[in-house]
Amino acid sequence: VASRMYAGLDKYGGDVVGADAAEGDELIETLENSSMEETLVVTADVGNGPQNVLLAARLNVEEGGLQWVPEENQSQTFKSVIAMSQMTSMMHDESRNTKYNVAITAAVQSFIARHGRKPVVLDVGTGTGLLAMMAVRAGAAHVYACEVFPTLAQLARDIIASNIDPAYVTVISKMSTDLTVGEGGDLPARADMLISEILDSALLGEGVLPFLRHALTDLVIDDAIVVPQGATLFAKIIDCPAIADLHDLTRPLPGGTSLMRDDRALRCRGGRALVPVHAAMLRTPTADMSEAHAVFDFDFTRPSQRCERRSRNSFQALRDGTAHGVLVWWELILFEDVRYSTAPGAENWQDHWLQTVFPVPARRCGQGQALKLEAVHGDTTVWFSIVEDHEQGAKRFCVEEDVEVDPPMCSCGWHTLCGPQRIAAMNDRDRIGALLAALKDGLASIPEDGVCVDVADGSLCAMLLASLGAKQIVSVETKTFSSLLVSQLCAASEMEDYWTITDNRNWSDFSAEVLDGRSISLLCAEPFYYQMQNFTIAQALNFWHIRTLLAPALSPAAAIIPRQARLYMALVSFEHLGVSHGLAGVVCGFDHGLLDAAQQGWNTRDFPYPAGMYAHTLLSPASSVMDIDFTRPAHDITAATTLTCTAPGLCHGVISWVDYELGPGNSISTRPRGFPDGFKQLVRFFSPFCSVSPGQSLTVTTAYVAADGNPEFSFSWA
Repeated sequence: VASRMYAGLDKYGGDVVGADAAEGDELIETLENSSMEETLVVTADVGNGPQNVLLAARLNVEEGGLQWVPEENQSQTFKSVIAMSQMTSMMHDESRNTKYNVAITAAVQSFIARHGRKPVVLDVGTGTGLLAMMAVRAGAAHVYACEVFPTLAQLARDIIASNIDPAYVTVISKMSTDLTVGEGGDLPARADMLISEILDSALLGEGVLPFLRHALTDLVIDDAIVVPQGATLFAKIIDCPAIADLHDLTRPLPGGTSLMRDDRALRCRGGRALVPVHAAMLRTPTADMSEAHAVFDFDFTRPSQRCERRSRNSFQALRDGTAHGVLVWWELILFEDVRYSTAPGAENWQDHWLQTVFPVPARRCGQGQALKLEAVHGDTTVWFSIVEDHEQGAKRFCVEEDVEVDPPMCSCGWHTLCGPQRIAAMNDRDRIGALLAALKDGLASIPEDGVCVDVADGSLCAMLLASLGAKQIVSVETKTFSSLLVSQLCAASEMEDYWTITDNRNWSDFSAEVLDGRSISLLCAEPFYYQMQNFTIAQALNFWHIRTLLAPALSPAAAIIPRQARLYMALVSFEHLGVSHGLAGVVCGFDHGLLDAAQQGWNTRDFPYPAGMYAHTLLSPASSVMDIDFTRPAHDITAATTLTCTAPGLCHGVISWVDYELGPGNSISTRPRGFPDGFKQLVRFFSPFCSVSPGQSLTVTTAYVAADGNPEFSFSWA
């Protein structure tokens, strides 16, 4: 049995973070679909009965793609998982922690005043045990705290024991829905009070409604005090053309190739999901098309059966413009008048609860035009639409309960395969145009019937080659559904006679098994690989090793696109992002030194961020620290590069990205470009952060052993 460990919230990918489990054939599928940054826990019989084995992803230099290998040092792996999570960001959110402390204290005192005794508290999703310790300090008789991640549960026990009498808190490593009550159960009796923090940027994505529904029904008394008591979801319509790039793939690619397999795909409603953003960093021009409206109120104190609700808000457009999306945030009602808001600028800056945007079909509006914003929610999702208001003068705001809804489902296939980040990359016209030009030049340099092979996931280069009239195209797909979708696009463009889609990755016999003994005249890739999309350097290295494995199949004069990759680094200063990293220290009076110890070495890891979503300044020119020549087989690389400061500032670390040389005078880059960014850059933070002045220099030493596939970087100040 394998379950995915929380290895960092891919919040810009639009994913809901949770725990998956798989057995047998499903385990293979889990391995094929897990991302490079994830860690898998596999239950295996290793001779002494079932034991947990940790699997981490490594570049498979012998076959291409990823391989999942057992981690010998489980302690270090768990440290990495915790370091890559949003734990430090939450510990540094002073507004969140202070307001939770005030609310829990008031709630405990309210119970004591009402009942004349101290409450027994249930803490769902305790994390480090912070809220549980707040409840004990406020006067709780006992706290039962559940945490599904066993290592974090043990860490919570240790942190609690280092701060208060541990006899007051029982930490249970279970999902709250697996807790039992009664003699011999996890709780001896129902709890008097329920506290939790199972919220994401979209409010509902972590399952707060079903978890609270179960707890209120099965785990606490009927009139239990609940913290938080509820929440309100707010929304406003905005004019921001860049939002369309997160979703809309109906425009043909440069060269004329359509990404839509049929007419039904053109009407696709899928892929519209709440995508976390820092609203202040949305690309201009951005304008409000409506006032902010409350679209849903949620009462967390009352159990409710699963139901869908629809709200309708009538409004008049504030100006002439085009509605491209809905900007959404929420306000949490912690206890009585204690509230926390994710509205832009409402609290101190943090990076674990952001605003979100929901793309809608572009709709031209005139100032004063009467429209309706419709919102629908289920247990874990919310979606929006904008419709004409044909009932002017009717009730401005209404909510319908238990409605039948039609969730936006994907009919084009791409939203099933790709998150908003990848779709933004596919909508980058300059980038696709550069690839098209390089492939056109490549085709001109090979025989008319030369074989062209695309070894990247998604077959984007193959589609461009088809639009250029290539006669022999082979694309290699690693995902079953991606292969199916590309095959349908191939059939729709009537290219079956010229275009072969295969999942055969037996590179050593590729020519014989796939090409009928022919040689490859043109080898290409974006490069893009689903499992590595947050790590551009891994994608570049993967292409390099596949090219090396295919060397026997390459014709002597084969064109290779791209020809070269360069990994660039620069010193960087962030306006805010630094507060999400570093040591937790003391949080609301509770020492979190054990959390800091558990994250030891956090500054030796690379954190993927869409840096354009975070205000930052480069303190040095970008310099190449690793050059990869795709025209040559993979080989060891050693290099030393100096980054010299040209501006003063607080240096948080180094930022890196990859540039690709496609041909003479033609290149593409994954450097930060602002919202929406189709790529993440890697940030290596320093500990501690340091003030720098012009002229100071940092030496970056690169060591890459081709047989290992893992580049190592060391840093030293001159």
